[in-house]
Amino acid sequence: VVKNTKPTRSSYQFTWSVFSLAIAYSSNIGGIGTLIGSPPNLILSQTINTWSGRAEVSFAQWSLFGFPITVIMLILAYAYLNILLFGIKPTLTCGELRSKREVELAARKVREELQQMGPVKYNEKTVLVHFILLVVLLLTRRPGFVTGWSALFSDDGYVRDGSVAVAVAISLFIFSNERPTVFCFRAKGDDRPLRSVPSLLIWKDVSKKFPWGVVFLIGGGSVLVDTVKVSGLSQSITPHMLALEPWPEWLICLFVIVTTCLTTELCSNTVITILILPVMRNLATVLKVHPLYIMLPAAVSTSMAFMLPVATPPNSLIYSYGSIKISDMMKAGSVMNLIAVCVIFLGIHTWGWYSFHLDTIPEWAWPSVNISTATNISVDPSSGPLTVTDIASLSNQTALL
Repeated sequence: VVKNTKPTRSSYQFTWSVFSLAIAYSSNIGGIGTLIGSPPNLILSQTINTWSGRAEVSFAQWSLFGFPITVIMLILAYAYLNILLFGIKPTLTCGELRSKREVELAARKVREELQQMGPVKYNEKTVLVHFILLVVLLLTRRPGFVTGWSALFSDDGYVRDGSVAVAVAISLFIFSNERPTVFCFRAKGDDRPLRSVPSLLIWKDVSKKFPWGVVFLIGGGSVLVDTVKVSGLSQSITPHMLALEPWPEWLICLFVIVTTCLTTELCSNTVITILILPVMRNLATVLKVHPLYIMLPAAVSTSMAFMLPVATPPNSLIYSYGSIKISDMMKAGSVMNLIAVCVIFLGIHTWGWYSFHLDTIPEWAWPSVNISTATNISVDPSSGPLTVTDIASLSNQTALL
């Protein structure tokens, strides 16, 4: 606990505002860590699957890229909010500690809250086991660096991340909410008669509380992506992107990150993701780079909008409580946006480059038409993914023809 010697307004209100920002920032940042953490992540994965028909962004691949970003961003956000609340010098020097009595009062309050929660119940343990099982199955299904358990099936695409999630969800409808009183589950000394108990999940509760809007948004996004592809809109947009072709690839990537981050401030990050990913895919085609080199940072950037309430659900939530002004959110969020841009740019060019093999271009990504048919150029699909050099060579031959 550190003394705030220079509050800008009442100490309580100022501290509450910073704590509200901490909740929103950590929620936005935490959603980047895994594929299922935020709707834009799932939209990107579904978009790739829609375009290619078989490729996907696996849970393990995303975690290798997103989790380091989450850790780095959380550390930087914590440091920044401490500076915002206490100042630079107290933060760097650990500040002046409050009296021993005040620290003891705070510790006592925490202990009281823990005691009110009571011991871990049976249903809580069961849900925890299901959660651990879900994470393990997702990480080991198709990790990339070794053969996953999905290879046990004849078709590697037969089981996907969604299959695992549905299987675990069905299990929650089967397991009881209380400890069973049959067989070895009966606790020692439990003489209660047999009776029916509700399951962990009840459809009545799920139908009312499940965020169905997210499902329709993601489904609608898939339809939009397929419509853009079939209607020829993607081919119409491509010529307008040729102006960016002379730019260095890293500069275009930075431009995409900044533009997406700022655009998301004016609209929901889910909607922005649905709209921009088809455009980013065509931009990658023009630049002759791996589509994820452009699409991945764009999708992540939509979750890193910290300035306005409309950008993300956590931002809207803390603003709805009336504990913080929009002007305060903009001042604090502008610095967080700058930090996020730097971290995303660093991540895509370091560990993200190796996690998604961005130095090669997969078969589904290039070309959108059959090059060998259109130009009589022989392309051997058995030779594996095309490299950036291969694509440039094919493009030059096509131009000559």
